[in-house]
Amino acid sequence: MVNTREIVLKSVKPVYRLIDTHAHLEEIENLEKAITEAKSADIIAIIAVGSDYQSNQKVLDLAQTYK
Repeated sequence: MVNTREIVLKSVKPVYRLIDTHAHLEEIENLEKAITEAKSADIIAIIAVGSDYQSNQKVLDLAQTYK
């Protein structure tokens, strides 16, 4: 028997928007894959942070790349 409730739930996109509010993107080895997975999970923005001057500079460079 077909479970119509399950079919409907799988076809409905969530109405909420997710923002990752604390990510150390400069530490991720495969950033392209991580960003693709975040988009697939309906994350609409990532607030990246660094832990020192160099990592913050890299975060700023990444922000320009993924604007």
